[in-house]
Amino acid sequence: MVQPSGRACVGVGLGLQRQAAALSRGDARTIGQPDLGAINTWLPTGLLNDTRRIELAWNAFRSHPTGRSYSTQFGKIVSAPTDLVCRTQRTIGSETYTLLCLEQQIAPSMTTLGFPGSSVQKDYDSRGVVLPN
Repeated sequence: MVQPSGRACVGVGLGLQRQAAALSRGDARTIGQPDLGAINTWLPTGLLNDTRRIELAWNAFRSHPTGRSYSTQFGKIVSAPTDLVCRTQRTIGSETYTLLCLEQQIAPSMTTLGFPGSSVQKDYDSRGVVLPN
């Protein structure tokens, strides 16, 4: 990872647990953002990090939700079309809506995407960059 100073570093204060927690919250923005409060723990490697790689994976064999469920038109999950919230009124802003409880069908169709062929790597020109900077 390259810190704001441009130094290539190891151990930037973002542990796997913090990354996993961020992903479980759906907050991918925190992945790769350095902990500026931990700058004294950064270990300069002398490398420029001029090679970057990203790899994506989707494993169709892993369990995932399938089948029928119900939700309102605003995405609130309900138990069935007979749920007590169905056909009630909801005011959003100056508009009043009747809540519809709609059937949702989950039928994943994506096939496995994985190694090999699921990554992209790029080398960046770092001519003229000198460490420490």
